[in-house]
Amino acid sequence: MLDPMPAMLIAHYNGLIIQFGWITFFAPAYPAGVAFILGVCLTDFFGEINNMVKYWKRDKPVGGVTVGTWVTYLESASQLGIVMRLAIVFFS
Repeated sequence: MLDPMPAMLIAHYNGLIIQFGWITFFAPAYPAGVAFILGVCLTDFFGEINNMVKYWKRDKPVGGVTVGTWVTYLESASQLGIVMRLAIVFFS
């Protein structure tokens, strides 16, 4: 069996899901916000890469079967985003 996911990763994945939700739901209302969030994500990405290279130790590689319930959250957010975009197109 696989070990449970560390709490640090859960908090990080929650942040990624929230950012995905902001992009998915509010991009039609404020398209320039996507550029802002992209900048934030790239800054976070390069900061984490820098930390991994300089400060972190390598763990043993462990295979995973799936990403778990995160797929359900992402698919739900994507489907709701499609419905919201269609509603914006229909009602405007």
